Amino acid sequence: MNGKDLLPTRISVTHCLRFLMIMLTAIITASVLFQFTAASVQDDAYIFTRYADNILTRGTLSFNPGCEATYGLTSPAFLGVVLPIRAVLSQNPALTMLCSSAVCGLIFIGLLIVLVRKSSDGIDHPMNHMITVIILLSFALAAGDFSVHFLSGMDTMFALAFLTGYILLCMWHQRSLTVSSMLLTGFMGGLAFSFRPDLLIYTITVPFVVLLFSSGRKARLKAAGILSVTSLTVLFQVLLYSKFLNSPLPLPFYAKSIGHYGSYLQEQYHLVPLKQLCKYIFSFPFLFSAIGVALYIDFRSWWKAMSATAKGLLLATAAFIGYHLFFVIPIMGYSQRFYYLMLPALVFLAVQSMVFIVERTSLNDILRKGLMDKVDSKAILAVTVLFLVFALGPPVAREAYPLLTTGNGEYRGFDVTEEYRDRWTAYWFCLDEFSRLPDDMVLAAT
Repeated sequence: MNGKDLLPTRISVTHCLRFLMIMLTAIITASVLFQFTAASVQDDAYIFTRYADNILTRGTLSFNPGCEATYGLTSPAFLGVVLPIRAVLSQNPALTMLCSSAVCGLIFIGLLIVLVRKSSDGIDHPMNHMITVIILLSFALAAGDFSVHFLSGMDTMFALAFLTGYILLCMWHQRSLTVSSMLLTGFMGGLAFSFRPDLLIYTITVPFVVLLFSSGRKARLKAAGILSVTSLTVLFQVLLYSKFLNSPLPLPFYAKSIGHYGSYLQEQYHLVPLKQLCKYIFSFPFLFSAIGVALYIDFRSWWKAMSATAKGLLLATAAFIGYHLFFVIPIMGYSQRFYYLMLPALVFLAVQSMVFIVERTSLNDILRKGLMDKVDSKAILAVTVLFLVFALGPPVAREAYPLLTTGNGEYRGFDVTEEYRDRWTAYWFCLDEFSRLPDDMVLAAT
């Protein structure tokens, strides 16, 4: 075969979009793999390891070995992922938490792919490709922060997978309106309390809005049923945790939401929620822009075209932003961690908005014709490679290199002790000396 025949002179735009999808996926994957070291695990993630160790060795859900059970985890359900992995990787806490968040991240991506496809049902395949490229481009532009959460060891990816699954469950219930779908949706909505309590904003708001805006009596009755099952499930968990963990709510709630940290930290953090929100919006400009443009073009038509579930997700997202903006002290809120939880709803609303924009404007005919045209393959290849290298390459490298290598340029690996000595000795007083003390030593402090 002649070498010149390997690349046709002209190819369809659809093939270009598929090629771009592959390249963007590679960028996101590389960003994650480059950070697969102990340095990516946030220190609060080891709280889950400590609880898991106490369960495996002593059978108690406690922070301190041999002490009473405590409700110190915002997401006790995340232990369902951590425990089996910790049982296998008992000698490596860093690798345990890396794998725990990565497994949840993979589940989240799988569910998100299903959500994007179902959200864009009814439009042509070329347009589906265009929407997929925009979603992938959004994640590629935010690859640095997304990779942080993918490997942080925290419960962020776990919560994202839960909310994505819940949205898919609501879409299924909207189509079927059966008693079984009502009970399952309500039960899963109530379990948000154990998965991530602030997600109750979604699991209560969505069925409540469906109850208000659905035109059919059957849909309204089922929405009322979902709210009832959700409320009963939450009440059961509150009573359960009150009895066995001595608190109806997670201990971090008292510190972060009702001022137990005191006025000093409140003053130090009073602008952080707004800054983190702005960073989050700028991290996903295409998603927020799609929703904003759709609302600007014709809000009434958009509102009328959206399902009751979509309306609920929009209002729940607004409430979620308001809660974290005004009522939460974002301790350990790095890389917009608290706002990241609304990402599945944001993607769903953005996809629905893109479909609305295309169908309600002349873009529909223009794009349908343009996507069937053929373009110069070498030009497209050159532009794509240049964009990926110069636009997306530097941010990925800037985020990944410090986490991938030590100060001497060596691969960090998964030794959490050496990683902390290398990166944090200058920050934490005498960390290198304390880290040499025996692991079973008990220190008393005031």
